[in-house]
Amino acid sequence: DCLKAAIEARNKIKVPAGKVGDRTFYVAANVGHLTGLAKSREAVRHGDVLQAIEALASTDAFDLRTNILYQLVDHKDVEVSGYATALAVFVGNPDEDHFDVGRIDPDHPFQLMRTGVEALFSGWREAEGVEKFATNKVSVDDDRGHQLRVTLDGEPCRLPSGSVFERIASAAWALSARTS
Repeated sequence: DCLKAAIEARNKIKVPAGKVGDRTFYVAANVGHLTGLAKSREAVRHGDVLQAIEALASTDAFDLRTNILYQLVDHKDVEVSGYATALAVFVGNPDEDHFDVGRIDPDHPFQLMRTGVEALFSGWREAEGVEKFATNKVSVDDDRGHQLRVTLDGEPCRLPSGSVFERIASAAWALSARTS
């Protein structure tokens, strides 16, 4: 029914994206050791609890060393740079003109857990311990020059230190059943 309505409505909407190097993402990019949780998440999705536990036991995802250096210019034209344990870069809606970037740098596992629980129940923007920015471009380095651990739309990958995430306002067009 939805597909039929979209074809009949012929309402085209622009689809924003993010680009880093030669890769494109449409929802979010996450950077840091916490991306190591993706393997465990995928095992749970496939109903393999044992594999999920094994993936958790063998990961250093909870290594809270602050080793990510980020640089950006926020929506108020203020240059911002600093260190983080993890960064999340959200593409946002077609009517927005920027990334939403969240930064965390917990001091200990309990602070990380509190932030995670608050993000789960209240949304990441409301969670204590998350610093938020609006920007169109963010540069990310590993302070030791190592490759960055990243997920792009949930898919794990490695990117070189110094990678730049840029927002593309109109990466594609899609048909929508909505008329407003």
